[in-house]
Amino acid sequence: MKKEEILKRLDEKDIAILHSIYTLRCLTFNQIFALHFEDDDKYKKPERQCSRKLNDFISYEILEKNDEGRFEIYQLTSLGVNLVRSTQKLPPNIFDIENRVVKRGYFRAYELKIQPRFVNHQIHLNQFLIDFIEMNKELGLKFRYYDEKFTSKYVNIRPDGIISTPEIDFFLEEDMSTESLKQLDEKFRNYWNFINSSEYKFKDKKIIMLFICDNTNIPQTRIDLVNLSISNNLLDKIDETFDIYVNTRENLLQIMRELLTRPNEYKDKMINVLE
Repeated sequence: MKKEEILKRLDEKDIAILHSIYTLRCLTFNQIFALHFEDDDKYKKPERQCSRKLNDFISYEILEKNDEGRFEIYQLTSLGVNLVRSTQKLPPNIFDIENRVVKRGYFRAYELKIQPRFVNHQIHLNQFLIDFIEMNKELGLKFRYYDEKFTSKYVNIRPDGIISTPEIDFFLEEDMSTESLKQLDEKFRNYWNFINSSEYKFKDKKIIMLFICDNTNIPQTRIDLVNLSISNNLLDKIDETFDIYVNTRENLLQIMRELLTRPNEYKDKMINVLE
């Protein structure tokens, strides 16, 4: 089926689903449902409607479903990416600040593919964002999200994701409890170098790193190890303009809520997890 013919069959929600899969690179059924159907009163049986739409996308060959161990994930095909390009007006070329060259302004389907060993990490990272979006329905704050694949706001550091609000850039570091102390030390030394760069000096807002400890039955043990690495490599750089919170997903979401609604109560609690 040609792109023009498929476009005639898609509605506004269909386009939004495809764009979210492009932006987040892969999504599970439950994540697509949470983003696009959970609060929609239009459908009597929203789960069935979500499933029908995804099956239609697969039959149109704009979406593919892959079984990656723990997860069944949906990803765009080349035709799906072309549809997103058409409907979202993605630029054909952009200027790459980091390398100072003009490059393609969008990613092809094969570039968005995630190696099987990284799928678990990406799904957990995406879930943190989805949980934040759910929380923000109450707060009503404007924000923009950057996945590591797409982020261009910062040149000298690439966190897993960035939730950018008017006052704070939240750097997301999704931790699957697999990195050794040596690897953690290297990560935080990279942050030390970033904070000493001219880019950091001229940033336009406060940065808060949220280190999300996932994929473990004993999170406190992992939190303690991460805190040790921070103490050894980055503690001297934490001040009123750069802060770190290391905790579980649920606790970090609550911390975000407090920071965004009652910032003055938290301004003297920098890296409180080390206390």
